[in-house]
Amino acid sequence: MAKPSTLSKEYISDSESETETVQQQVPQFTVPTGYKKCKHLKSIQLSKKIAKKNGDQELWLFKLPANLDISKLKTLPVGANGAQTILNNNIQYSIESNSNAISENSNLTLLIPDASREALEPCNDKKSGKPIQFNKIFTISETKTIPDINFDKVRVPRENVPKVDGLITRHYASGYDESASEETSTKKRSHKESIATEVEEKGTKKKTKKDKKDKKKKKEKKDKK
Repeated sequence: MAKPSTLSKEYISDSESETETVQQQVPQFTVPTGYKKCKHLKSIQLSKKIAKKNGDQELWLFKLPANLDISKLKTLPVGANGAQTILNNNIQYSIESNSNAISENSNLTLLIPDASREALEPCNDKKSGKPIQFNKIFTISETKTIPDINFDKVRVPRENVPKVDGLITRHYASGYDESASEETSTKKRSHKESIATEVEEKGTKKKTKKDKKDKKKKKEKKDKK
């Protein structure tokens, strides 16, 4: 009896490839570091005037650093004329409102507790169903006061390096104009020039030897006659 072939098939049909299931590991959700679960959410009832464009109430968003407890501040200067400053725990903060921040942060929405008070949901307008946008966005950041510096007192005068006489320029940097500088030494012959002179000297020596031989031969011929 012939032995069964142990080689794999040369071609794999689509039906066989479809039966093979690849097990993919689903990544498990992990709580991010520093996350604090909010318990006992309180119901928030927003005024109907906030949703109106021409209402007398607005929805503001404040971006503040983590070390600032805004509940301890009694008042906040939010004037329209540039940035305002406040002082809290001997730390100075600046409050600035950017008109372009509303368009740049148009994807930000207000989250409020749902009916069960266990989860948050976006606050949408009842008529349009769209999320309510913030009217103003304020950024609170810590500032540092930089003292005035008298540069005339701080600046150290430059000390000139003592010059050494008798120095000869051996190498020139790229872009250096040799004609503009004073020539401190005679021009040396290059390596190619020295080789050319050596070749010329050898040629003259060969000529003199050849001339001597020719003269000697002529003299011998005369003596024989």
